[in-house]
Amino acid sequence: MRNKFQLAIDALPVHFTQLREGGIYWLTVDDEAVADLLLVSFIQGLLPDSRYFLTSSLPMTEALQSALHHPQVRGELFALTQDPQGEWLRRLPAEMEWFGISKAADLLVVRYRCDGLEKDSDAQAAQLLRLDRALQQFTHWAEQQELAVLVIGSGAHSSQQRQWLNRGNNWLSGCVHLSRQGELVDYDLAYWRNEMGVTSGMRLMLLQRDTQLVLHTERGSLSSASLADDDVVLAMQEVLANTIAPSAHWKLFPDRPRLMEAALQAVKATVIFAITESSQTEALARDIYQLRTERGARLKIVVREAANCLRNLDDRLFLSAGANMVMPFACHVSRFIGLLQMVQGQVYPHMIRPEIDSLLAASQPQRLKGYLPAAEFIRLLQDEMRRSLTSETRGLMLILTPAMSLSMTDALAQCEMRRQGDVLTVADNHIYVFFFACRPNDAERALQNAFYLPVNTLFTESQVLSVREEIQEALARLQQLPEQPDFTAELTARAGVRDPQLQSSKVEMTALERNHAAVKPITLPIKAI
Repeated sequence: MRNKFQLAIDALPVHFTQLREGGIYWLTVDDEAVADLLLVSFIQGLLPDSRYFLTSSLPMTEALQSALHHPQVRGELFALTQDPQGEWLRRLPAEMEWFGISKAADLLVVRYRCDGLEKDSDAQAAQLLRLDRALQQFTHWAEQQELAVLVIGSGAHSSQQRQWLNRGNNWLSGCVHLSRQGELVDYDLAYWRNEMGVTSGMRLMLLQRDTQLVLHTERGSLSSASLADDDVVLAMQEVLANTIAPSAHWKLFPDRPRLMEAALQAVKATVIFAITESSQTEALARDIYQLRTERGARLKIVVREAANCLRNLDDRLFLSAGANMVMPFACHVSRFIGLLQMVQGQVYPHMIRPEIDSLLAASQPQRLKGYLPAAEFIRLLQDEMRRSLTSETRGLMLILTPAMSLSMTDALAQCEMRRQGDVLTVADNHIYVFFFACRPNDAERALQNAFYLPVNTLFTESQVLSVREEIQEALARLQQLPEQPDFTAELTARAGVRDPQLQSSKVEMTALERNHAAVKPITLPIKAI
């Protein structure tokens, strides 16, 4: 195959503008005039004997009519009905086949006005799913026909289209968003693939000169530092735990907003976030998702746990949102700096979910913690089992037997659940604990963190259920029991562990805590069955 199509942007290197046959290149533009200029200059720049078809839903301009009458370039114009985008995108391949266009041309150009996304979150998710399916089919068809496709969308909703297209790098060969900035045009290249290689995360400024766009060298020079930032490390100050930056390539920032501002201009740099509290998880996941979708696959994104606060499911959330690596709190700073070499040269290999809200919903616990009556505890865990997207367990259950000298209320009063989704109840003279997104090898540590006293002074036996079927069987057994006592009133009277405002409260020191040496310790360690 011979590459003979490229965007007509003066002074922009060919590997940023060239189209390959079988690839779809999608441009969104917020200014109609700029979109028309791109289209006209592209057609005027086609090589002699090029065969193309243009389908457009917008009125014909004089400049476009003139370009279509080029004597050495064979082109035909078809009207594109302004149906909802998912519809025309879905129907277009079949109509091209029916008219015989795919066999009579080696280039298809589509010009359309961008639709807005649905405002309701459920309706928007369904709309994006339809668009994704249509785009996959369109891509497969273009590859089969070895047809180069250039799509130019414009209008007020172009930025919404950009959010959808940025995550389509598994299907598209190129994605660029252009926006008017006074006399200049911001050329924001998310990714661009052709036979000369792959470019991602490029941001340049263009200038209109007569009837063509040209690279504005003062603000868009290809020798700028943003294009040679492979060795740059952008990090929050907390990731180094008050140690000195290991090299001059490191740039430290006092908070996440300032780091994000710099990272949104990066291309291949390493960006390191610090997290100190579980409450920061959602906001950080959104930032990671934004960076990955807007800056492309070559940016290296690392999360450093600066305090012991992440669960296994949080790690998976960050990785699914676009992070290359999550480093645990236990990893020493010197070891952490050495491990950063693992991400150098990496290209993020995974497909990003259509939108971040569905990813968050699948990974977040329910907004409850602490003691629950048995019936409510059972309902919550059954709901967690249903919410799981896979057969993987969303947490683990522990069945604890209190020491004989300890009342159930005394044992419960020693507990303070600090994380949402961590709950416990009493049934059949045992305490049932559920730790959300906890791995079996972390069970003992999680239990120690949940109780003020050492667990071996409080309980004589402990069983860990980490398999989904085991937890479901335990819940089924609990449902067969008669109604169990509710300790809510007793715990509330003792400044207990269930807090309606979802805020942790310190349990007042009891006589048991002051004399815990008198409680007989257990001899059996916590173990999984």
